[in-house]
Amino acid sequence: LKAALLPSGALGPLDGSQRADVVDLVTGKAAERFRELVDEVFVNVKKLEQTLKKLNKDAAAASSTASNGAKICLQVLLDVEELCKETEDLGAVTETIQPLHSLLEMVRGVCKDRGIDLPP
Repeated sequence: LKAALLPSGALGPLDGSQRADVVDLVTGKAAERFRELVDEVFVNVKKLEQTLKKLNKDAAAASSTASNGAKICLQVLLDVEELCKETEDLGAVTETIQPLHSLLEMVRGVCKDRGIDLPP
């Protein structure tokens, strides 16, 4: 998208309003798909944690599994925040792209539920 929006790119001749509409549309669709994938990742992490807890009654193993889940959650959050940054670099306002804003809030909520301290 970034390359297409360059002055020499396929979408370069767009005016500011058209450019913003394209960025919003493309980012919104990407965020919707990203959310589907993130939901799937979080479901699989939860299933894995539950399975490992059943198999390993050892507290250290359970703690390690929870730690790995938190790391995955944090990495997903970093990825979503990077998508927001890239979107803003294209001139869009993240909060106005509902699917992207919703994705960010959902991931932040999951991280908080896992006890990860996040900056405001």
